[in-house]
Amino acid sequence: MAQLPNGASPWLSVREAADLLGLTPDAVRKRFASGRLDGEASGNVVRISATAVERQRADLLRRLNARDARGTQGASPAGDLPSTADERDRLRAELIAAKASAQALAQANAAALDMSRAQLDAIQQFLTPSGIDG
Repeated sequence: MAQLPNGASPWLSVREAADLLGLTPDAVRKRFASGRLDGEASGNVVRISATAVERQRADLLRRLNARDARGTQGASPAGDLPSTADERDRLRAELIAAKASAQALAQANAAALDMSRAQLDAIQQFLTPSGIDG
């Protein structure tokens, strides 16, 4: 299971958990209320464990990959539209994985951009004679 990035909160809002799991916020609240999703409530505010969300995502992907290894059944009569609930679930899991990859890539790109800016600033300071603005 992936570790939380430094400075990342171990808690997610219901909306964040829903987005990562491909569920509605109500479905996340129901899973929390039934004990199927770890979290904590304080008054009307529910916070969901980021670790629990990652665990559920990993479990879903593991089950979908196992099912795909056995082979999928029947193509959609409407072309690219999923024809079964299983196919919709698989596509949802792929979308979740793609979204997580895109978020990680965006974070990596932002970090690289920050590093490049810092390097450019250092080069500019080195090349600029002291006391003279360039």
